Amino acid sequence: MLKMMKTLQNSKGMSLMEILVVLGIIAGATAAIVGAVSSKADKARIKQAETEISGYVGDIKQYKIDERKYPSTDEGLEALVDAGFREEIRADPWGNDYTYESPGSHGKKFEICSDGPDEETEEDDICNYKKSDE
Repeated sequence: MLKMMKTLQNSKGMSLMEILVVLGIIAGATAAIVGAVSSKADKARIKQAETEISGYVGDIKQYKIDERKYPSTDEGLEALVDAGFREEIRADPWGNDYTYESPGSHGKKFEICSDGPDEETEEDDICNYKKSDE
């Protein structure tokens, strides 16, 4: 018992280096978890945008059958609301408007795109055509 008491009295706690190592491990684990969660959230938003675009494509094809023409670029997706196909045109999962162009600039009769996760560059745009078609 006396030996244990001496050991406890001589114990000075953890060194600064030990504390920094533990904090580094905790920070690394936290970063890995946050990265995995945000990656899944981005994938879910991308899938949502693809699904919404697919719905708009179907409505535009039906619009073409009924109106005998595609909506013009100026009419945009709002033509679907005016013709009664949609109650509203929702923003993409990042809060931006979908873009609509007719005729499309990539050889399609019309194009619908979301600016994607970065909302700026074209590399991650989500459209009703495949990037490999370009």
